[in-house]
Amino acid sequence: MTEIGPHLRGRLALGNTWGIQLDADALRQSASSSAQLLSVPAWSQRQAIGLYWQQPGWDIQGLVGSYQGVRNNLTLNLKGRWQWSATRELTGTLAYHDRSLQSPALAIAGMSNRIEWQLTQQLGSWMAGVGAGWRQYQGQDGVDLGSDVFAEASMLWRHGLGPWELQLGPFVDYHNLHRSGQLEGVVAQTLAPDARNIDTILPGSYGDVGVRLQWGQWERTIDSNWTPYLAVSVYDNTRFGMQYQLDTGVSTPVFGPDRLRIGFSQGQGGNGLAINQQIFKMGYRFYF
Repeated sequence: MTEIGPHLRGRLALGNTWGIQLDADALRQSASSSAQLLSVPAWSQRQAIGLYWQQPGWDIQGLVGSYQGVRNNLTLNLKGRWQWSATRELTGTLAYHDRSLQSPALAIAGMSNRIEWQLTQQLGSWMAGVGAGWRQYQGQDGVDLGSDVFAEASMLWRHGLGPWELQLGPFVDYHNLHRSGQLEGVVAQTLAPDARNIDTILPGSYGDVGVRLQWGQWERTIDSNWTPYLAVSVYDNTRFGMQYQLDTGVSTPVFGPDRLRIGFSQGQGGNGLAINQQIFKMGYRFYF
């Protein structure tokens, strides 16, 4: 399955601490016969507008809009970040009728509701992280497909290499999935008859244990002209065995007060069905 199209994000300051935020995309969709999809809408679109608020140590944004695929739905998104102390940060997300990339059928005719939080703590040269959350998967007609309660933890050793930073360490996560017994609604109608079972949509419960390597720019020199990054994760999945996730790219100014970002990712880290995903992103941000 292939999705390609523009993604627009912007902020307009209305004061020193708050303003308007925009987030919208329009994706051209297509799928090969191996995806076992009977029909694929030519486009899916999402438009949302809202407000953001920033204070020293705080960052909150809220968006409301519409998500249109095979059906049109209201979408909501609330994100927050709290710099608890100089070495501790808490982030959280509440999303309603968000995109889901767990499987091709969910990407075309499904959506998700989710609550997630993550706490990071710096301990000398180490960065510890713990997180947890809940996700509910639905068809775009509101039919319940299942839910996922998950928890994760990681430890990353940080080491400076001149203007760059190397991070290396283990991570673990567990996903406790509950799936509906029968596949119904628009998601089922999207699939070929012999593929209309819940195993095509969501996996059973699973866990991951692995090692992550990250390389990028040191925080104190973030104003460098160009910023490459690389992240590689290799892990053992309890259902599908050894898997990997690769993310790489570069960020650089072009004309001055702007930033061009080009990135590529490949692997099975974006879903629970061991489906290999390739994602190419190119973004341009202008500051005024």
